[in-house]
Amino acid sequence: MCALLLAGCALPAMPDRAVSHALEPAQAAQTSLGQSAAPQLLLHPGQSGIHPLSDPLAAFAARMLLAHTAGRSLDVQYYIWRGDQSGTLLLQALVGAADRGVRVRLLLDVGGTSGLDGMLAALALHPQIEVRLFNPFVVRKPKPLGYLTDFGRANRRMHNKSFTADNQATIVGGRNVGDEYFGATDGVLFSDLDVLVVGAVVPEVSHNFDRHWASASAYPAQVIVSAVGPAELQALGTEATRVEASDATQAYMQAVRDTPFIQHLLEQKLNMEWSRTTLVSDDPLKGLGQAKRAGLLVHAGYAKHRKAMLQHGAELHEMQRLAPPSRHARLNPLGSSGSSLHAKTFAADGTHAFVGSFNFDPRSALLTTELGVVIDNPRLARQIEQAFETQIPGQSCRVQLSESGELEWQSGQDGTETPPTIYSVEPGSSWLSRWGMRVLALLTIDRLL
Repeated sequence: MCALLLAGCALPAMPDRAVSHALEPAQAAQTSLGQSAAPQLLLHPGQSGIHPLSDPLAAFAARMLLAHTAGRSLDVQYYIWRGDQSGTLLLQALVGAADRGVRVRLLLDVGGTSGLDGMLAALALHPQIEVRLFNPFVVRKPKPLGYLTDFGRANRRMHNKSFTADNQATIVGGRNVGDEYFGATDGVLFSDLDVLVVGAVVPEVSHNFDRHWASASAYPAQVIVSAVGPAELQALGTEATRVEASDATQAYMQAVRDTPFIQHLLEQKLNMEWSRTTLVSDDPLKGLGQAKRAGLLVHAGYAKHRKAMLQHGAELHEMQRLAPPSRHARLNPLGSSGSSLHAKTFAADGTHAFVGSFNFDPRSALLTTELGVVIDNPRLARQIEQAFETQIPGQSCRVQLSESGELEWQSGQDGTETPPTIYSVEPGSSWLSRWGMRVLALLTIDRLL
């Protein structure tokens, strides 16, 4: 019975797939996006224009803008896509683009598409939309069974995030698609950072998408999920209409329209930092365990290394988990008091900044495919450094060593006269969670963290 079960869970033979590539530069230049960007590109040859998207509302608005503006192609790649308010609105925006004749290629990892099988199958019915699933599991329900029957592939995920229109503009960074990433929920928000990019590095992002799209891990959705009829595609439009009509969505979309990003865009005053920008990405063969392994210094099992890091002079801050913020609270580049840090960014030497999907752990280093950009721009690098000087102290606990050499946490570093609070145990943790962490630290599972 076990043998039959395992055989039934095996991936099918890869079917013949349509061959497609990113829009050619000459075609891309003829689109409205290409024509609007052309004057600035001529002034900054070989460079890329970067606009940081730290505000979650602006991040949502930028994606909707690209979906509505695209004239020829949309290449969209995500690790998680929720079927919630923002996810539904963005899916409908993709369908709207396809209805205009835009070719839409949607590449998703199956790890974060729970409950969307019917919708993905319906999208694949549209003549202008193709959907592929990266490293999928054949057993869709119950989902954990797919992991248990093919554990060797379970951790080899596609963690990339990119949203590219007409091979002219792209959004890359740490955000997935879901309400918690776009400030559209009353629960804890994910503090994150994306960048909107035009210029020289965009074709490299498109080429990287092509590599993953054509990889042996990218299966057409229709051979993995159950077939549906055209009514399912119509149901998406019905659901999107229902979502758009709700009071919560109306308030959210008004907040999106009121963002400085939209105002600056309408007034043609959107600031772009023009810089030499380098794409950093993984080979999709990593999904098959066949990519060449390179050295990467990672902090595996972070908690058990805190003392050593402090003893060697590192400065550690850990974000506090306090009450959730108001529904449409603006987030600074690295978080608010009610957010969970999800951004993957760092600055080096006050001259370079990295924004992408890479986490400092063995999973990102060895198992999942990742994508990011290195930006040679002192202004952006300084903005990240300033966050550590002005924003992070008031939103985090600083980890330090007590006089006896034990770990302690100090909060209340917001520049006020209120004396700091010192904790001898990790703030917000329970004895059970601390005990569990100590047990896990003893196990040799760093490669799975």
